[in-house]
Amino acid sequence: GESRFASVVLMLQGRRMPTLYFTTGHGEPGLDRELADLVRQLRDNYLEVKTCPNLTREPVPEDCAALLIIGPKQPFRADEVARIADYLEKRKGALYLGVSPGGKTGMGDLLSRYGIVLDDDIIIDETRLGKTASILLTPDSWHAVTKPLRGVQIAFDRARSIEVLPLPPGPGGVAAPGAEAILTTGRNAYGETDRDRVVKEGISEFEASRDVKREGGLAVAVAYEARAPRLPYGPPPPEEKGPRTRLIVVGSATHMLPGAMWAAPYGNVAFFLEALKWLAQTEDP
Repeated sequence: GESRFASVVLMLQGRRMPTLYFTTGHGEPGLDRELADLVRQLRDNYLEVKTCPNLTREPVPEDCAALLIIGPKQPFRADEVARIADYLEKRKGALYLGVSPGGKTGMGDLLSRYGIVLDDDIIIDETRLGKTASILLTPDSWHAVTKPLRGVQIAFDRARSIEVLPLPPGPGGVAAPGAEAILTTGRNAYGETDRDRVVKEGISEFEASRDVKREGGLAVAVAYEARAPRLPYGPPPPEEKGPRTRLIVVGSATHMLPGAMWAAPYGNVAFFLEALKWLAQTEDP
């Protein structure tokens, strides 16, 4: 009732509620089952929620403010990835991708265009109490998504790491801005590539030859926004108006969902909502 009232008010003001489309058909959790409570919260925050049509036959809908891919277990087909790429690049669309360890996307080449690589690992944090696959992060990035959440803890259980690579130089040898990490672990965390051993035996030993460790910690969430390149020491590019291609990639598909015995932490849901509002570009006039 309240969301319908808000929709009427927005339409009277000449605006519409942003519409989010969730993909299905690749093992994603169902909107009317696992994601039912989450969908209710999205609608309470004046975001419309729909199921995306079959991307093997139809393009991403014209009214899609952001495409959400949550927890795929089977990879997307080449024709589906092509339609997602058209939506992002030709229509300046927005994508939220949440993939837990072991999840498949079939989107490696597409993500690499934005300097994003999903590591095939599970993050282990070394604390004073021992090693754990449950990590607590406190955002310290000034990105628009995490700036309102500075000091708020966000919990991840069995997340994967994400590598951020610089984009290759374009015309004139100038590289366009690439993705940036917006949630990062502490320096003691590493990515265990023997995921089965962690899941089945609860054992992990860091091996430099196979496991992932990066200076400054491991990225758990990254953001990308298409922006004009800037020449070194040159004036800033002119302010761009209108929609821009945006992506949020998170190494977990379940961090914003309630666990077996408790509700999702406030910080987790708040981060998810801030990410979707940024993707839907609700801050733009």
